[in-house]
Amino acid sequence: MATSKLVYRKRPDGGDEGQGGAAAADAAVEATGTGQSSSNLPIPLPVTLSERWRKWVVRTITTWTLIGIFSLIVQQGPIAISVSIVLLQMVAFREVVNIGYLWNVEKQLPLFRVQQWYFLLVAFYAVYGKGTQLYLLPMMGEVVPGFGWTLNHHSFVAFCGWVCGFVVFVVSLRKGSYKYQVAQFAWTHMCLLLVILPNIFVIRNTFNGLFWFLLPSTLIFVNDITAYMWGFHFGRTPLIQLSPKKTWEGFIGGGLCTLIWGFVFPAWLVSHEWLICPRAIESCTLNPVFTPTAYELQSALAASILAKLGFTVVGTAVVLIPVQLHGLALAFFASVIAPFGGFFASGVKRAYNLKDFANLLPGHGGIIDRVDCQFLMATFTYMWYINFINKYDLSLPDLIVQLQSLSEGEIAEVCAQIRCAAP
Repeated sequence: MATSKLVYRKRPDGGDEGQGGAAAADAAVEATGTGQSSSNLPIPLPVTLSERWRKWVVRTITTWTLIGIFSLIVQQGPIAISVSIVLLQMVAFREVVNIGYLWNVEKQLPLFRVQQWYFLLVAFYAVYGKGTQLYLLPMMGEVVPGFGWTLNHHSFVAFCGWVCGFVVFVVSLRKGSYKYQVAQFAWTHMCLLLVILPNIFVIRNTFNGLFWFLLPSTLIFVNDITAYMWGFHFGRTPLIQLSPKKTWEGFIGGGLCTLIWGFVFPAWLVSHEWLICPRAIESCTLNPVFTPTAYELQSALAASILAKLGFTVVGTAVVLIPVQLHGLALAFFASVIAPFGGFFASGVKRAYNLKDFANLLPGHGGIIDRVDCQFLMATFTYMWYINFINKYDLSLPDLIVQLQSLSEGEIAEVCAQIRCAAP
């Protein structure tokens, strides 16, 4: 029986993505670590610099550029952050699904890639549709026909959208490509899960207060930057086989710096009330975790040492903001567990013989190469928030949706319970 051999698409640097081992892939891009030769880097550098330092300079310039863009977006507030996250999701989705494309097969499958993007749009509607419609309801509720109906039946509309895509996929199955098409269907949905689910928590964290977006995000930034610096200057001992350039020196040094940041940075954030209030509220009743609290120490010596280190000490009690202790817990996760998100991404790249997911960011790779650890961190932060900070986390859109499902009598009972006058 005749069989057809599927070959991975050609990489932009001329290498094949489906041939050779991980070592071959590393060798093909060893010069820069970005999947492109140093001569093609968009940043001009002195020829006297060694290749190692050229990579360091490029990575540093890109890092500070990203920090500047990040700061500008944060200043615009939760809506701008949410829109940016959605745009990043689209780029990240493209990077992940791209690694599995087989061009010689897809040429025979018209609209196959369109189907994948269609499922992304359906997922966006399922996840963000209701909140977006509630936000637009006052402006479009009476103007757009059927707007209110789709809002009230959001889950049904989302499911019907997915079913339509599923039917089109089944109809598009072609003889000789069944295995590839089914594999891509599964891979597409796995990509949707990995890319969209964590970012739901990023947006929820943002609307719980910019504090819960900034702290975990910067913890990953600090850990990534300082681990790289420690590893660059002092790294000698390999950490894990999946990422040969990661070292124990970088892992430990980055972890210590992250713990310090996790303790100090929350104190600065708390001094800006607009960062800790939910959504766009500039003034609010503070959660007790943001209120300075005296913690009694068992030893006068310990109190004396802390006082010399600059802590506020009253008698034998040290005054801390409780969220600083929560910051240490988040910092520990960012240092020890979140890097496994990066190791997982490295495993995926090894499976496809890739150095980076893309070449979008000089010295860094693609978006996924920068946010792989952020996915785990955002999810952990949200779980920590609803379990140890605010156990009754309920957003206003969620509350409105639940109230809309009540009868008039039940709404009147709710009003009576909260001592408000029913209209």
